[in-house]
Amino acid sequence: MKKIVALLFPVALAAVITGSIGCAKDGQLGNLKDFEGNVYKTIVIGEQTWMAENLKTTHYGDGTEVDGVKAYQNKEDNVATYGRLYTFDAATRNSETDKKGRIRGVCPKGWHIPTDADWKVLEKFLGMADADLDLIAWRGSAEGGMLKEEGTAHWATPNTDATNSSGFAALPGGSFNPGLGYTSQTLTAYFWSSTTITETESYGRVLQYINGQIGRYPSGKDLAFSVRCIKN
Repeated sequence: MKKIVALLFPVALAAVITGSIGCAKDGQLGNLKDFEGNVYKTIVIGEQTWMAENLKTTHYGDGTEVDGVKAYQNKEDNVATYGRLYTFDAATRNSETDKKGRIRGVCPKGWHIPTDADWKVLEKFLGMADADLDLIAWRGSAEGGMLKEEGTAHWATPNTDATNSSGFAALPGGSFNPGLGYTSQTLTAYFWSSTTITETESYGRVLQYINGQIGRYPSGKDLAFSVRCIKN
């Protein structure tokens, strides 16, 4: 049985943000392209610059095709909105690791797959308490809502606490599990970190339509999740 996060119903509370969020710098469409020419919006949140869309590419930066990338339900129509799903190896292989241990993987040049620490910097900036950052659990209060796209055009109702006050515009691309198939599009956003726990597991991040928190869980590397790249 592959590890996959179950639906839970924690109570979401209010969170307070201090500092700069959602700055215009690098926020224009057209400044970031992958090998295939897909163009991505980006957003500055605190001192970090993130992609504001899910990755779509089927090629690494050197033109090599990615093995382990999927379109949800094998339907290319899903890609324009929700991006593609990548196994851990697909997301992280075929590229250099820089002096700071950042893995480029499928990300465009100058960008990398976020580490577990990168995610925690983002979460702390949004207001998550230090005591929650290292938990294997649903964490924080409404920080996940600050990351989720507002409304129910792409998220299922009720899309709890969704404000997108960060500009991250998280979308529920779902996942692929070798034992279960495709699951949870419109319900759940699953994102990789590059931080390995064991030979078969890495830390992932989870956002849900009935939850304003952010999940941090060990995830089987053969699962396929969405990818958001972060600037070096």
